[in-house]
Amino acid sequence: AAERLRQGSGLRIGVVNARFVKPLDVATVLKAVEECGFVLTVEEGCLMGGFGSPVLEAASDAGLPTGHVRRLGLPDRFVLHAERDEQLAEVGLDVAGITRAALDLARAVGLPAILAEDGQACAM
Repeated sequence: AAERLRQGSGLRIGVVNARFVKPLDVATVLKAVEECGFVLTVEEGCLMGGFGSPVLEAASDAGLPTGHVRRLGLPDRFVLHAERDEQLAEVGLDVAGITRAALDLARAVGLPAILAEDGQACAM
């Protein structure tokens, strides 16, 4: 998803590999929130109590705009049995869902990016 956005959205994209949640690397999180237009956390775990929660807490504690942080992960509901790719698509964790979420967030914070009808990212 990051590569797709990097190539076609007109957005400057960075990926931070958070290898562990505890202890949270607060300095890296705050740098990402401050220097990027937005931060999208993506995890194949539950949103409730997941990695995105301490990211939001760190941003809030530092007085940074939490509206520029969005979390993607598993909802607090049963995910239907299916192939892994189908399950990821159902909850928006496939490439198309992550791309869509990133572009929606970019627009929400005032960055010029659109998603074409065919699902391809492109600059506005």
